[in-house]
Amino acid sequence: MSALLPRRRTLLALFVAIGLTAVSARADTVQNKFYEAYYAEQAQGDWNLAAKLYETVIGDRHVDDELRAIAKTRLAACREELAGSDFARLMPPDAWAYVELKSPGDQVIKLFDALGLLAGADVVLNKGERRVAISPVLIKEALGIRGAAVAITGFDIQNQRPHGVLVFHPGDLGVIRGLLETGLPVGGSAVEPIGGFPTYNVENEVFVTLTSRLVVASCQRGNIEGVIGRLTGSNKPSMATNPALSEMVQDREDSLLLFFVNAKAMMPMIKPMLLLGTMANREVAMAQTLLDIDSFESLAGSLGVNDSGLFLDLALRLEEGHQNLVFNFFRTPAINPEMFKCVPDGAAAVLVGALNSAASRYTSNASGSTNGPPPVAALDIGREVFANITSFAVFALPPNGAPPSGGPPIPDVALAMTVNDPAMSEALWTQMLGLASFASGVPATAGPSSTIEGTSVRSYQFPDGITVYFATSGNDVLIGSTKAAIAASIRARTEDSSIFQDEAFEASLARLTKDSTQALFLQVGRCAAIAKPFMSERDLAEAAPAFAMLADTSASIIEDYSGEMFRTSTLISGLPDVGDFVSQMVTAEIGKGGGHKGVHHATKIGKTKTYKTKTDKWDDALEAIDSELRNNPDNLELIKAKFDILATGKKDRDAALALAESIYEQFKDNATALNNLAWALLTECKAAKSYGHVAVKISARSNELTDYGNWMFVDTLALAKFTAGDAEEAVSLENKAIELCGDCGGLAELKKAVARFEGGLNE
Repeated sequence: MSALLPRRRTLLALFVAIGLTAVSARADTVQNKFYEAYYAEQAQGDWNLAAKLYETVIGDRHVDDELRAIAKTRLAACREELAGSDFARLMPPDAWAYVELKSPGDQVIKLFDALGLLAGADVVLNKGERRVAISPVLIKEALGIRGAAVAITGFDIQNQRPHGVLVFHPGDLGVIRGLLETGLPVGGSAVEPIGGFPTYNVENEVFVTLTSRLVVASCQRGNIEGVIGRLTGSNKPSMATNPALSEMVQDREDSLLLFFVNAKAMMPMIKPMLLLGTMANREVAMAQTLLDIDSFESLAGSLGVNDSGLFLDLALRLEEGHQNLVFNFFRTPAINPEMFKCVPDGAAAVLVGALNSAASRYTSNASGSTNGPPPVAALDIGREVFANITSFAVFALPPNGAPPSGGPPIPDVALAMTVNDPAMSEALWTQMLGLASFASGVPATAGPSSTIEGTSVRSYQFPDGITVYFATSGNDVLIGSTKAAIAASIRARTEDSSIFQDEAFEASLARLTKDSTQALFLQVGRCAAIAKPFMSERDLAEAAPAFAMLADTSASIIEDYSGEMFRTSTLISGLPDVGDFVSQMVTAEIGKGGGHKGVHHATKIGKTKTYKTKTDKWDDALEAIDSELRNNPDNLELIKAKFDILATGKKDRDAALALAESIYEQFKDNATALNNLAWALLTECKAAKSYGHVAVKISARSNELTDYGNWMFVDTLALAKFTAGDAEEAVSLENKAIELCGDCGGLAELKKAVARFEGGLNE
């Protein structure tokens, strides 16, 4: 018996050791779970996973009290993050209006990245180079709040002010939280906590409650109690359960700003005011009848930046069965998607709309006649617009090849229409075009026929070399300003090369819906190509940097009409990369102020090359410019850059004068080029005063060529004379420019110049 006792004691010790080891291992497992939860919360931002892991830690009976208390605090924070990620779920359901700002830092980072203004670790600068780029860390620190939302719940008539509730999430900006925790006990008085959270009353006006993550403020304590109740898990109804808002809430993931106006909730206060207006003013009563005020349900909108670009959406919703006559008057049928197949890939501008639905089909009594085209009556013009044309598309193409010699350039523009009765459309349009051509002096009304892309086309001549082309293909009617426009539209449908294959409009086309009734698409670079032939060299030179930056930018506006909702959707995609341009502007300003002695000049050469030179590298810059000039000897921008380097960089006066003489000889018969060069020398060159006589010679030649009849050229010469020290002659010339200008847009600037020159007479 006594021999067995030591054995029992040994076994007991062994079991205790095994138990302690198991408890220790269990404790390690719980500790690891806590670390996993903390990592998911802080590093990954996965509050849902973190909350589940914290719940596991809290529910484990082996966890010590201190760790359980910490886990409970962290769990409450995660639950607040989850609830606070959708502010609409915290707001009262009957709010009159709602505004939400969400993740402004992330949105600004997206925008700056698209604009080429965001700093990155992969950006390497050359020695002495400057670049304007904003660090994402700075943006996060300045705009790192998670978001804020305001709900207006009513209006205090006595004090004439709205009342509601504000919810603010400072995100990871601890300084804001610290300021509130420090300032509220000083500036406000502590009152009874709400939901266990500290609450303060500031100046007997506003209640402020600080939860573990949120700041809630309101003039009414009950509003805060409602928010806290929804935050802590009660099933109280919220704005997110409002059917009128649910669609906007689902689509707002990338929205910086969301707003919502609940017209139904506001109507009890508005109607008495409208009733008084009706009694006092008959026009107000008529407006109420036309607009059917009682039918307004909501107005909502969102603004933000997503992967496609910068967008703005607005939506007006009316109740079912409304009698809003204005809404119904402007409502048109949905666009037939087949209409887009008539618009060629590569279009610069496109306007697409619908006038009638296919259900409006009609048949002319003479449409089936075999004795030629059906007769056209005056009422057929109205039938064409109000019954026959279903959808239409107007598009313009950028020029392809050199412009025609002689006469103004004619853009490639066409109108494509889908019609119910193509025979009637052909009879109507050919007669109208023929009569218009005859009235302009062409002896025959029947346009000659030709073939384009296998399709029969008629052409109608007009003054100034303008020809209009007409063709039909199935139920499509085409009217174009050039053969190229007609051919492109025909190929778009037959060769599957329509706007649907155009990457520039891919993001915009994706925003079309079954209720889209009008759509406008613009590709800025292609529109610029259309505009260039109509611009003067000076305007073209000034616009060139903007054209280059916006070459890949597209914009669209789409309108949707359903029975109860009107929506407009705007998108700007392919945002311009303005990083280099902004950097050059800033560098130039710094150079003017003498803030950085090493950088003397910054100029952009060509479309892609940027040269920023230091005083010991002017020769390299000149060599690069000369290399470009060998391929493009008439490039005024390159020539001006070279002169500026010689005059202000190297300060080689002899070389600058020699270049000026060669410029004069090169462009001595080109008045516009000479004027632009003189103007640039006077306004852009830092050494303008030293070379005023050069500007006088160049500008005088441009005026000789135009017999002093162009006010802009005379204005340039006046400035040149003033710069060269001849103020009296400058005043005389500027007065002549004013006389030539008449009522032109530059009259105010000319008068300012005269006053400036006259001031020089007294010096």
